[in-house]
Amino acid sequence: MKQLFLSEWKRMWNRKSTWFCFGVVFITLCRFAKYYLNANVNFNYDDVKYVTSLKLPSTVLNMSTMFFNIIIIFLIVMSVTSEYRSGQLRMIMTRAVSFRDIIKAKFLVIVSVVFIFLTSHFVLSTILGYLFFPHKKVKFRTYMYPFTISEGILYNLKYYIITFITLIAMAAVIMVICIVCKTTIGAVGASLTFILASAIYPSIYLIFSNKMNETIDFSSLISIQDHGILSILAQKPQHVGLIIFAISLYIIVFSLIAFNLFNDQDCYN
Repeated sequence: MKQLFLSEWKRMWNRKSTWFCFGVVFITLCRFAKYYLNANVNFNYDDVKYVTSLKLPSTVLNMSTMFFNIIIIFLIVMSVTSEYRSGQLRMIMTRAVSFRDIIKAKFLVIVSVVFIFLTSHFVLSTILGYLFFPHKKVKFRTYMYPFTISEGILYNLKYYIITFITLIAMAAVIMVICIVCKTTIGAVGASLTFILASAIYPSIYLIFSNKMNETIDFSSLISIQDHGILSILAQKPQHVGLIIFAISLYIIVFSLIAFNLFNDQDCYN
């Protein structure tokens, strides 16, 4: 399994598309940082919308999460769908490994790459914040008091960790979609449809019921990424158990489905 993981790891980083995604992460981060730097002119430093060096990492990540979802789609389509449906996995099968081990290795590699992307994002956003943004104590969203430096760094670390866990859940779902779909275009289309549906169905429910149900809202991974993490990390945390249950359910159920769907018969069709 270790050798299989290392082989998939090497294949992943040998792709130009992986480095392209890596570049997109940094370009997106810099553009959002520039946006917030210019937006600060319109707010007083005690305004919750005012972004300082401490607030930049979590603020930018909240706006960038959708880009990470898209990157996950791209990585999985290139790693799974293309090889899975073209029969390229025949070469790997000569090593006498099971297809279940192959999909596990691919999943672990994709999750590891996303972890590196997020870690790099955190480091660079922290550096950009320190170099270009004001070093002032301000209130974070859902908090009534300003953070110290240690409190701000801890909050940002927690935000990145929880975001990473939601991206693991997203990867499990996209993995199933990419295994089921027979073409690259179909896999991309179905994955984007899932993300779009996850983003809008809580709003549709709200329109028809005139009241948001937390179970409906936080059954959506997009809702969890958008405001569920803020709810968990709030001064008075809310819906923590519900959100943890929803994320765990996505990871466990869709990982098991992916591992059982991935079989050698389909690779030769």
